[in-house]
Amino acid sequence: QILELYFNIIFVGGNKSNLGIEVAAEYYFNKTVSDLNLAECAYLAGINHSPNKYNPYDTNKDNTELIKKRTKVVLKKMLDLGNIQKADYDEAVAQVDEGLKFEQAQTLGTMYSYHTDATIAQVIEDVAIEKEISKSLATAYVYSSGLTIYSTQDTELQNKMNSVMVDDSSKYIRNSKLNEGAISQAAMVIIDNETGYVVGVVGGLGEKTESRGLNRATQSPRQTGSSIKPLTSLVPGINEGVITAATIYDDTRAEFLNGTYKPKDYNTPKGLISIRSAIRTSQNIPFVKVVTELTPEKSIEYLEKMGVSTIDHERDSLAALAIGGFTNGISPLEMAGCYATIENDGEYRRPMFYSKVTDQNGNTILEGKQTKEQVISPQAAYVIKNILQSVVQSGGTATYCAINGMDVAAKTGTTNSDYDRWLCGFTNYYTAACWYGFDQNEEVVASSNPAGKIWEAVMKKVHSGLDSS
Repeated sequence: QILELYFNIIFVGGNKSNLGIEVAAEYYFNKTVSDLNLAECAYLAGINHSPNKYNPYDTNKDNTELIKKRTKVVLKKMLDLGNIQKADYDEAVAQVDEGLKFEQAQTLGTMYSYHTDATIAQVIEDVAIEKEISKSLATAYVYSSGLTIYSTQDTELQNKMNSVMVDDSSKYIRNSKLNEGAISQAAMVIIDNETGYVVGVVGGLGEKTESRGLNRATQSPRQTGSSIKPLTSLVPGINEGVITAATIYDDTRAEFLNGTYKPKDYNTPKGLISIRSAIRTSQNIPFVKVVTELTPEKSIEYLEKMGVSTIDHERDSLAALAIGGFTNGISPLEMAGCYATIENDGEYRRPMFYSKVTDQNGNTILEGKQTKEQVISPQAAYVIKNILQSVVQSGGTATYCAINGMDVAAKTGTTNSDYDRWLCGFTNYYTAACWYGFDQNEEVVASSNPAGKIWEAVMKKVHSGLDSS
């Protein structure tokens, strides 16, 4: 059983999602394991300690002789142990000398969606906790136990996301000016407000090329810019009674931390301005002042209650976090979870990718545990929703995100040097967070907010045909 488990989960080369001997047979020979000949079996048996060293598809090196030598070592060992006859050995060696006939399958296994990638990752994480085992053992268990995972993905909604971010990706892709061949990327997460389930995920622009590869929606924390203001200022400030929508601040140049921090507005300072108006036009100074009054530690406390896991307590406890000055950034998934907390009357629910997992006999072995916590009062949440709706109304920074017949609340985000663009927001139906930028920090040159345009296109498709709300 241990050996069988090993062969089912071993990495076999190429993409890191290539796991198991059956996938190896497809990847290298376009065959099932049962159709492999002795020489091919010996090759696969010999690559386990360093698969990519013996990968014939590596165009950066000629490893033909390495492959022959390693395969012959395995065949000789099999002969010495009496596992094969001399005639079989001689025939297999002749095939190796002639050159193994490598043929990569056109379609290798199943190409998982980004949602499925995230589902598997969450199940592995929860299995490790539930069974008190390591992540590697949990991975082996999930891949080898014949489990049925009940996903929260809404296929119709996911297809609508794909129609924008995959089929129409050319509208949003920009070529890098710094790294040849690199392109801009985007990631988006949509949560169903009624259930708290993650119903749609896209982790990159364009066609997906590998299963369980990089998922920018769940695995890539990014600087948030102004999209963090509702979370670091409005959520704690209104819930703690420090501010209201009508509280006035002086939006003029100011210094903080004994003159060491001098934030600026991207647009013209407005002078005396209400919190509502400051959010609508995305002023910076008022929100740095709010966080200074609250203390950065208080803002961090609320962020963590809403599921943010990437805070660096030593380095992030500064007023700059009011406008997105984090050490590690936050992923689109966690930003969506925070905004969904506001929409859900102040109650945080862990974003879930699965509802349950059953074994081969239909027994439930894992329930999707949706951690819940009332982070702010329903009254505070109502006020924050109302403030964020003004961002989509006349004079706001996201008027293009308005959807006919729907109450829409949103916040834009742009980071220093235009490295990252965001649009986070919600309707009564769904909460969505969208990030846009380059994997390696590079200026996004665009007259409009690409993240906002993707959010707009996706959410209008998603809400098409739904009752006004």
